[in-house]
Amino acid sequence: MRMKARQVRWIQRIGYSIALLFLLTGIAYATWYLAHDYVTLRDAYLTQAPFYRSTHWATDFFTPQTKVAGDRYAALGILLALLAGSYLLYSWRQTERHPAPSVRQHISRRDLLALATLSLLQLSLWAYANYLLPPAYDEVFSAMHAAGAGPFRALTYYMLPNNHVSFNVLNGTLFGWWTDDLVLTGRLISLAAYLALGALQYCWLRTLLHDRFAAFALVVLVAVLLPVWGFAAQARGYMLLLLFSWGAFVAVWRYASGRPDSPDSYRGGRMQWLLSGCCLLAYATVPVFLYLHLALLGWISLGWLRARRVDWSLIASQLVAGVGIFLFYLPAISFSGLGAITSNRYVAGGQQGVGEFAEKFLPTLPDYVNYLALDVAAGVPWLLPLLALLPLTFCWARNRAFRRLATFYVLLLSITLATVLLMRAVPFHRTLLFQLQFVGLFIACLPLAGRVFTSTGGSASMQQRPLRWRKGWLRGVAVGWLLLAGGLVWVTPEKFSLHLYYYDIVPTYRSVRGLVEQVPAGARVAGSDEAFYPLYMLRRERHSLTSMPVADYYVKRPGEALPEGGWNLVGQNAEYELYILYIRRGE
Repeated sequence: MRMKARQVRWIQRIGYSIALLFLLTGIAYATWYLAHDYVTLRDAYLTQAPFYRSTHWATDFFTPQTKVAGDRYAALGILLALLAGSYLLYSWRQTERHPAPSVRQHISRRDLLALATLSLLQLSLWAYANYLLPPAYDEVFSAMHAAGAGPFRALTYYMLPNNHVSFNVLNGTLFGWWTDDLVLTGRLISLAAYLALGALQYCWLRTLLHDRFAAFALVVLVAVLLPVWGFAAQARGYMLLLLFSWGAFVAVWRYASGRPDSPDSYRGGRMQWLLSGCCLLAYATVPVFLYLHLALLGWISLGWLRARRVDWSLIASQLVAGVGIFLFYLPAISFSGLGAITSNRYVAGGQQGVGEFAEKFLPTLPDYVNYLALDVAAGVPWLLPLLALLPLTFCWARNRAFRRLATFYVLLLSITLATVLLMRAVPFHRTLLFQLQFVGLFIACLPLAGRVFTSTGGSASMQQRPLRWRKGWLRGVAVGWLLLAGGLVWVTPEKFSLHLYYYDIVPTYRSVRGLVEQVPAGARVAGSDEAFYPLYMLRRERHSLTSMPVADYYVKRPGEALPEGGWNLVGQNAEYELYILYIRRGE
């Protein structure tokens, strides 16, 4: 497939235009925020429909102190946006002065057939997981209290644990105006990311392995690992995070594979901006991308040290991305406070020292690797952690491509671990999706080690002198990958319910469903903020959700206060209580 110079030029122009429009939007928001005082903003925010813990919003989030700090951040945002915009215009002018290159991407009909087959297989996997998994707590929380509250509130109200901002904004913007079931639409977004991820990985592995069947088989294997497959069918931002993380990795791979010192800098420039765009999108989805970002920057820096040069244009593009990330989170910072993002209980460091934290955290590292395939871990708990260390030997491989991959592997594991230790905050397994999938991919490549260590074509890059595999051996390994993937497809789904979030999704859903089925058709139902899960089920059953004091039924968690009036308990389970009204207030 060949993209002509004119097409490349227009793609460049569209990219620069979108980036400049984003900066202008950030400036417009900051100017609007500075133009209004605290009382005006607070009252306008509260005049809308009640939202999650809205009674505490003006005291716990948007306080006068938040507004004062928000004004400073808004002014800083305008300054940074103007500087970033000036550099973007300069870069645009430099690009326009040079002839646009044509781009060749070798995608044959057989590649298209492999991609179509892969997409069909992924769609089937998603449909099966979607069938097995009822809505989880986290999905419903995001759907009702973030995406369902509208794009502006999803951007500005960083209530805990709402840390998938771009996903919730996208879900609410695309689907919030025509459907109430934002769990289903959120799962469709994850499906789209899952399909795009498979295509991206196939194209990269196709150039690495130089075999379509092997690339296809390896993508299938890493696609059915428990956290990857499971979260592909969840209305959360983890699959978007994984897609953008792989986009950033491939951009650095392509950037480092070329010749940055070459006069033809178009390719390097394209990869720099692709890296910056993926970084922006990944941070906007889940800020835990920081672990991977630091590893990528370390990988790039090692290349600069070897070449004894620094690519200042890449640094500039990363700074522009940093400005974009700041502007994206500016609404949340200015309405919820910086502490809601940096000091919430999911990211705030513990009170213990680094040494004390390390003593407790380091022994749990094998559990992260075993999360990839729990049946293997149940039989031989030390096997996967040991296999995860063996790819480190690729650092001494004679093949240059695998040495580069092993270097990144070392950086990825060590920098992620060092960052966790310095932050003293235990990461959830699901937040390390890229790290876990990359570990799985490298473990799968261990059978290729013999050829990697005996290859004599290691001084040139893979694009210049590719590693030639013995077809029979590589195809045999690929068949093994497919057989292993088939085994995981057979045993993994039964682990979804308990191990995706480490609470049992299916029994919880059935218990709450049995409770809400006691509400007769046509009844008016209200509930507390924390009763979002049964309220979501009632909405799906077309019950009339209303507010007090006109409700006939009220659902809440144990320990929460009841509204005024006379209420009788008609049902309960371990999580919720259902009440019926028999005396209205004032009667």
